[in-house]
Amino acid sequence: MSSITIHVGGSNKVIDTLLKSISQGWNGKGFGDYSLPGDNYPAWLKFKGEGLSVLFKVPQVSGRSLKGIILCIVYLSSPQDKNNMASIYPISVLIKDYTKPNIEFYKRDQEATTCNDDDEKWHKMVGDLVPGNQVEVKVDFACQFSAKETVIYLVYGEDVGKGKCIDY
Repeated sequence: MSSITIHVGGSNKVIDTLLKSISQGWNGKGFGDYSLPGDNYPAWLKFKGEGLSVLFKVPQVSGRSLKGIILCIVYLSSPQDKNNMASIYPISVLIKDYTKPNIEFYKRDQEATTCNDDDEKWHKMVGDLVPGNQVEVKVDFACQFSAKETVIYLVYGEDVGKGKCIDY
């Protein structure tokens, strides 16, 4: 098994720690077994779904605001995948807020693992997700392969007054 990790939104120490923990979970478990971090309330919350999508309700986290999203797609890999890494990068990430059915965010990129060109759009999209919203995240790839699960981490930062957050 292999994984792809996609980071959306801001960056802070919590996000960096979580990304490192996800990476270490893969490195330490060997073939066919993996360990992804669980919830670490209130710093991050984990949601997972089978295949290439996750449906979840954005929770209320008292005194904190959503700072970023980390997607981790776990899939069965083959020797051909390792020889042609470009074929396994996502071609699109769809983040749909069913609470506001007219709003969708769609990202198409050769390597959607970096969002530098559209940082402003991604930050706005993350900022628009409010507690109680029903959201689906769906990932599509150029090639067909067997995705075991998609895991979403909602990463929170501490509020410090009106509209201000600190990154710790």
